[in-house]
Amino acid sequence: AGADLQAASSNDEMAQPLHLATEASSLPCVKLLLDARADASAARADGRLATSLLRPSDTEGELGRVLRAALAAAREGTDRFPSAELAQAAALGHADLVASLLGARADPDSTDGSLSALQLACDRRHEAVARLLLVAR
Repeated sequence: AGADLQAASSNDEMAQPLHLATEASSLPCVKLLLDARADASAARADGRLATSLLRPSDTEGELGRVLRAALAAAREGTDRFPSAELAQAAALGHADLVASLLGARADPDSTDGSLSALQLACDRRHEAVARLLLVAR
């Protein structure tokens, strides 16, 4: 089965391996993660994608090109994308982040691996988040 490419850090950022490799300017790790099907369209808790974490010196270089191409490919041909971040944001009641992710075409039926974003929002009494998810269907 291998390591979980979408595993989020337990701190407030909820960064995935791709976010961390990008922040470290590690082109080899970014390529490895993308080759293994890491989600270039996944956002951290603050809504930032890997492409927004590029250092200024990497933005126009190969690392920036690789990430922008991966993001375009992730969004091309699919109306919506699964997002563990959406489920996590729903569980925490972060309505602004949920709205942002839904606006970026995150699938409202995304899960945390066991429960859907809607289930998590309802379980934790986050009515505003539940409304956003229901409207997005």
